[in-house]
Amino acid sequence: MWYLVGKSAPQDVLNKLVYVSVTHDARIQKIDTVRAYNAGEKFYAEVDIVMAGTEHLKVTHDVSQSLQRKLEGLSDVERACVHVDYEAEHDAHEEHRALYKRARKAEEQRVEDATGRPENEAKKGVFARLPR
Repeated sequence: MWYLVGKSAPQDVLNKLVYVSVTHDARIQKIDTVRAYNAGEKFYAEVDIVMAGTEHLKVTHDVSQSLQRKLEGLSDVERACVHVDYEAEHDAHEEHRALYKRARKAEEQRVEDATGRPENEAKKGVFARLPR
């Protein structure tokens, strides 16, 4: 049987991940995001949980670590990643945007340093030489 790597898990798998996460520990205030992707016969799972901002680091670490182990113990989960936050009022799509902007800027600078031209001009030069 063939599996499309990266394809989102079916709803029943996501429901199981939510249930296991929300019932794992009373100190978990909310499940913010749950994602799971095909990785061969099993799934990679990502769970974002919300805990009180006043909890000690050791507590939040231990809760997230034990949840990760529990999720990885499920028969259809290959690997799990648990992220802890202290609030859920942020935009999940914006969370890593700054990292991508920095990486993009570094790549543009690398291209400019290598060619002496800004990235868009350097690419035009490369593509201009390709046969049509």
